[in-house]
Amino acid sequence: MVKFVTDLLVEEAPGGAERVDDTVIKHFNLDVIKSVDFNPVKGEFYILSNVSLVPQSKLEYLTDNCNYVILEHDYKFHHTRHPWRFENSIVPSNEIINRKLYKNAKSIFVQTKDHLDVFKLNDIEGNFVNLDCSVWSTKELETLRELYYLSRLKESSFAIINSQNWIKNTKQSVDFCKSMKMDYTLIANQDYDSFLRALSKHAALVFFPIARETCCRLLVEARCLGLNVITSENSGAFKSEWFTLSGLELIDYLKNKSIGNLSIIKETLGL
Repeated sequence: MVKFVTDLLVEEAPGGAERVDDTVIKHFNLDVIKSVDFNPVKGEFYILSNVSLVPQSKLEYLTDNCNYVILEHDYKFHHTRHPWRFENSIVPSNEIINRKLYKNAKSIFVQTKDHLDVFKLNDIEGNFVNLDCSVWSTKELETLRELYYLSRLKESSFAIINSQNWIKNTKQSVDFCKSMKMDYTLIANQDYDSFLRALSKHAALVFFPIARETCCRLLVEARCLGLNVITSENSGAFKSEWFTLSGLELIDYLKNKSIGNLSIIKETLGL
């Protein structure tokens, strides 16, 4: 039996990583272990997601005694999980951790080529599998499709995410709109459907994340809803060839890619 280990569930932190986890958990009907309760058992098989709350000693035990794959959302080889804080995203070798965790994993699923490139830049060894996208549930894609049809007439104001998370960099987006004398609307972080409904009404999204986003679900979903995006090159999605798609074309692409990626994960798990 495969068990899924993660810091937080989507009900506790409805972010992009948690939404991906939720899709994988429900698709394979997996038992979930919260990181704070995780005690690895010799010989068991685990999917590791975000596990920043797992003590290092337990990760070391797991590395030598368990079977596991990593569903990667960021970078576990530095204690901050943010190698972009260093020049060219190259972490000083004496600060790199968890090399063996990656090397001994059956597979490490990364989201984009840019995501994978950061591991390569830091000489992290492992069986990396580039999913070249993320994973969306059928319900999420149906919501995006419905809202695309309902919101063909856009408001003139640009959307900005009203986030208290400094990494999302709301201030720079606001400053940009003010400097360009563009009307903007701050969208609060509501429940998933309400958030997408509010976002879909706008002509464009302005988003300048400080972090080097491994994919960036927000940008992808904005494109699905027919919005233009004003952003930086600081995301794996932006650098991917498929990001030139939008609207129904992109939704169909995500549907096929999600089915394919879940099949890849299933094959690795032996389910």
